[in-house]
Amino acid sequence: MEHPATPDELAILSQMDFIVPLKQFGLISRAVLEGVYHFYKPRRIILVTSERERHIFHNLVVPYWSVGVIEFVPEETFFLPHLHLTLDQIKAEYDDARGPEQREVGWWLQQLVKLGAASQVEGISEHYVVWDGKSKTPVSNICCHRDHGKGLSMFLFDWLW
Repeated sequence: MEHPATPDELAILSQMDFIVPLKQFGLISRAVLEGVYHFYKPRRIILVTSERERHIFHNLVVPYWSVGVIEFVPEETFFLPHLHLTLDQIKAEYDDARGPEQREVGWWLQQLVKLGAASQVEGISEHYVVWDGKSKTPVSNICCHRDHGKGLSMFLFDWLW
């Protein structure tokens, strides 16, 4: 459902961060990141990715893509600030406890990044959006905020699958 952003929504969105966990840059990465910037104009897009991917992105993409302010949080040290765990430690714990039918560690790590963004990303906005960098390509603005008057606001997202 397309919803042109109102000036009030754009003012709110411009103060919000978008957290984008991204294992590896792929064919649609540009469309995802430029779409987020084009439709939502966030304060910043924070990519949680490996140092290797950060290097690729920083050197090959930054001058050419229209993505606004991009910041990087290395996935290798994402859990260090408050949990004092490295990515390798988490992977080892998971592998030790994982049964034969359970998923590989990657999907679970992405969920931990999404859930941990509020405590692990320095200076994160009070309200923020976690956007799937692998498969959610914005093609129009989706309503994310409703003002109910008297200073009451409700943040929401309509998901298109």
